[in-house]
Amino acid sequence: MTHLPLALGTVPFGAVLDDKATFAILDRFADAGGAMLDTANNYPFWNEGTTGDESEPAIGRRPTARGNRDRIVPGTKCGARPTASGDRTLDSVR
Repeated sequence: MTHLPLALGTVPFGAVLDDKATFAILDRFADAGGAMLDTANNYPFWNEGTTGDESEPAIGRRPTARGNRDRIVPGTKCGARPTASGDRTLDSVR
């Protein structure tokens, strides 16, 4: 049987979930053999009170705290963000 690598989505990390919850999920993912994270520089701009800069720093704090940077690889990409202050849609993206 061929095993397909899975990536864990990280939209709520650092925004909806605090570091304690984020680290717990990432720990379980790593313990189960997970190694790839899906993130972007705009996760999750659409939640009230967020900018889109929350998930990547939260992901980065975990390996620093755990001392195991070589276990999980983040796969990041550049995403679209609103250009108008307070816009929670992509209507103002150019």
